[in-house]
Amino acid sequence: MKSFIRKKIIIGKKAFSLIELSVAIVILSIVVAGMLSVATDAVINDKTKKTKDNIDLIYSALGVYLLKNGSMPCPAPITSVKSTDADYGYSTGDSGLCANQDGVYSYENSVYGMVPIKNLGLPSDVAEDGFGNKFGYLIYNKFTSTSLFGISSSNAQGIDIKNKDTSLVASTELAMFAIISYGANKYGAFNANSATQNSASTLAAEQANYPTSLNNLPVSPLPNTATFSTFTTNKITINASSATTSSVFDDIVFFKTRNDMVRDFNALFLIKCPVVTASASDVNAVSFGGTYFAWTKSSGTYVYGGEYGEAATSITLCPTGWKKTVKEPTRRCGAFGQWEAGGTNPSRIAAPCTQ
Repeated sequence: MKSFIRKKIIIGKKAFSLIELSVAIVILSIVVAGMLSVATDAVINDKTKKTKDNIDLIYSALGVYLLKNGSMPCPAPITSVKSTDADYGYSTGDSGLCANQDGVYSYENSVYGMVPIKNLGLPSDVAEDGFGNKFGYLIYNKFTSTSLFGISSSNAQGIDIKNKDTSLVASTELAMFAIISYGANKYGAFNANSATQNSASTLAAEQANYPTSLNNLPVSPLPNTATFSTFTTNKITINASSATTSSVFDDIVFFKTRNDMVRDFNALFLIKCPVVTASASDVNAVSFGGTYFAWTKSSGTYVYGGEYGEAATSITLCPTGWKKTVKEPTRRCGAFGQWEAGGTNPSRIAAPCTQ
C-alpha cells in the first residue's frame, strides 16, 4: 500500500514543456524590455530637463551681461577641454569681431563656439547639456558690438531659424543668437573633455545644426572659418525640429530675437530709432508745406535718429512762412526703434511747425 501511494505521487509530478518554457521566456523578456525602456526614458528625460534648466540659467546670465555691457558676448572656443584648460568657457573675442581665437569659427555674418560661461559668471558645468556635450553658441556678429547692437535696422538681420520648411521667425525679425544641444546621440557635438567634434549625423535636419569644414587659420589677419550645410544668403538656417523624423532628431535649439531679449530684460533703452532723411522716400519722413524734416544725431561713428523715450529734435528748419512752436519740430522715439509719429501724420509730432 505504501509503495502504491509513493508511485502515485511520483507519477503526479509534471515538468514544464518546451512550449511552456518558451512562452514564459518571451513574457519575461517583454517585461524586462519594458522595464529597461522605462528606465532609459527616465534617464533621458532627466538629462533633457537638466539641459533645459542649464539653458534657462544661461539665458538669464546673458540678459545680465546685455544690461551691463550693451551687447552680447562672443563665443568661447568650443575646442577647449574642461579637464585641462584653465580658461574653459572664457571668451577673449573682440566686440564685433569674435572669430579671432582658435575654436571660434566665422561663417558669413555669424560666429560659432561654446557658451562663454566664465564671462557670464556661471559654473563650468552649466556650459554643457545633460548629455555631456558643450552647448553650441551661435551669435550674429553685429550684436556683439556695443555701437551696432541698438541700430534699429539690425533687427532685420540675424540667424534664420526654421522648423522643417516653415520659418519660426518672421523674415523681418531674425534670431539674434541660438544655443544648441545636440542631444543624446551627440552627433556633431563637442564633448566636454574633447577638442574633437563627434561624428556626423545622417539626418539632414541635424546636420544643419552644427558646422563642418572647421578651419583653424592663423587668427591674424584672417579669422577661423566654418561651413554650415544648410543656409540661405547672409543667414544660417537651423532646423529647430523635424516632424517627419522625430524618433531620430533629438537636438534642442533655443533662440531669441533682439526684440525678444530687450523685452524680456526691460532693455528697450538699448534700441535707438533710425535716422530720418529729409526725403519723401523715407518711410518715417514727415513734411510741412512740402518740406521734409530729418532727424539724425551721432556719437562718434554711431549715427542714429533718437534715443528710446526721447523727444528728438529735427535738424531741418520750418519752411518759410511757417511758425515754430519750439526751436525745431520734435517727435518721440518709441519702443523697438519705432518713431511714434507715423508716416506723414504731422499731428502726432509733439511740437509741429504752424502757419
